[in-house]
Amino acid sequence: MLARLAPGDPLQSFYGDAVDTMTQEQLDAARARLGLDQSIAVQYIRWICNALHGDFGISLKYKMPAQQVISPLIVMVASPLWYYAYMIRNKLLDELRKDYVLLAKGKGLTRSQIVWKHCLRNVAPTIVSIMAISVPHITGGTVVVESVFAYPGIGNLAVESAKYHDYNLLMLSVLITGALVFFSSFVAQLVNEQIDPRMKEVGTIQW
Repeated sequence: MLARLAPGDPLQSFYGDAVDTMTQEQLDAARARLGLDQSIAVQYIRWICNALHGDFGISLKYKMPAQQVISPLIVMVASPLWYYAYMIRNKLLDELRKDYVLLAKGKGLTRSQIVWKHCLRNVAPTIVSIMAISVPHITGGTVVVESVFAYPGIGNLAVESAKYHDYNLLMLSVLITGALVFFSSFVAQLVNEQIDPRMKEVGTIQW
């Protein structure tokens, strides 16, 4: 909602320089057609209600449904997955060199049993926690990186949306970023508690 208080006319994003030649009647009709003729609070509440039904409005700058604009950019969030795969591999290799692995082999356990029942169980909490913590850095840090290097991503999209008063797209960007952060933290906590029940006990003590 704060972005709507910034100076500028959102009609400029949709119509461009044609706004300068439009009459007042045409401007009023354009605002009504785009849903910009009501108060900021009403517009925000209406957007929330429509979003609950999967309708995130139209991007004023790109002139298409906001979800279509944002969807290809979500791929950027998944780009660090190769790093996690590399980290898991190295963690497992380090774990396989520990003494308990030799003991497990002496007891007749196969390599797959050792990896899945012991090694992966030991390294998983660390991996999951790092992945969860990195989500806010990925989604938040991209704003600076993309703005400097003009790289098209969700962060740069949010900046441009605020700059061009593209409110529907801006709110969708914020919604997706917040949902990713919350969901990743929640899932990480659940996964870690299943892997190591002691973490659940620690959380209970802290409360």
